[in-house]
Amino acid sequence: MRKVVLYIVFLGLFGITYAQTKKEKSLEQFAVTKELVETGSFRFEAVSINPRTGPQISLVTNDNYLLIDDGQVAAYLPYFGIARAPDYNGSGPILINAKLEKSSLVVKKKRFVYRFRTNGAVGVQEVTMNIGRSGWANVVVRSVGRPSVSYYGRIKSLKPISGLEKHSEETKT
Repeated sequence: MRKVVLYIVFLGLFGITYAQTKKEKSLEQFAVTKELVETGSFRFEAVSINPRTGPQISLVTNDNYLLIDDGQVAAYLPYFGIARAPDYNGSGPILINAKLEKSSLVVKKKRFVYRFRTNGAVGVQEVTMNIGRSGWANVVVRSVGRPSVSYYGRIKSLKPISGLEKHSEETKT
């Protein structure tokens, strides 16, 4: 009987320790995500696309990005869907290279809603990013001449890793 009581006490203490560690990790992830979003300098990479006209498609092996830095936005996001006339962006990917217009950031229960609008060579594009505490995000892009499409992926820092930065400097010389 004594062994059973000790075993239950041990499991209880282990559970409390694990819960505190998990909570601390969650708070740490939230702080990192908050810093990225509030500085307005980050990169989004999609792992999947959800077109309105079909099933979810994996983008794990496809190059894609949405960069936000210093009031500018650049994006190359694959597009699968039906284009409507007039389609200023052709039938290829969503391309953005413009200034941010009408951007807003709202924090809701440890989740971020970042909205912005661009007006570039392809017309007006509205982007809504729902970013979770761990950096995973759902990005919805509304474009002129195309149905809206959503992407699921993760935001990351634009800062290069120090080892990579050092390597690129060595290759330049």
